[in-house]
Amino acid sequence: MKVNFREIFILFLFTVQTIDLVAQQETSKVNEYEKYVIDLTNDLTKSWEELNADKYLSYFSTNLDFYIDGNHIDFKVLEGIVRDLMPKLSDSTFEIMEPKVHYASSNIGIISFKIKETFLLKNDNYDELKGVMTLIWEKKLEQWKITMVHESLSKTIAEN
Repeated sequence: MKVNFREIFILFLFTVQTIDLVAQQETSKVNEYEKYVIDLTNDLTKSWEELNADKYLSYFSTNLDFYIDGNHIDFKVLEGIVRDLMPKLSDSTFEIMEPKVHYASSNIGIISFKIKETFLLKNDNYDELKGVMTLIWEKKLEQWKITMVHESLSKTIAEN
């Protein structure tokens, strides 16, 4: 049997181009995924800045695990904190810095970032929190919800 190197070379080039095309498509999907997870997180922070407790809480799963500085709270505790705090605020900002999205699957998004939150209370007291946060978003029944939060905060300005 005679080996036709030209046909083998053409087949090789076709295979390389196909692999490259698949890799480009995967990169595009991951980039879209990263953008989507960042957009979800920005929507979450916008609802906090709007002081809209119902909208803010709607992003969280009722089966939430929330760890803040090593302490675990569940959704009911988070809901109580949010509904108690928001009416006391006259203004708030929530800045996300250096977001990193980790591709887990098409139904799970993990995002980590540095945060800076500022609070202006209605009694004119001001406070600021800085730290890092990780959110795990899960898509269930065509809805994305936060199922786990880990937050590590540094001291607030008021404590310094």
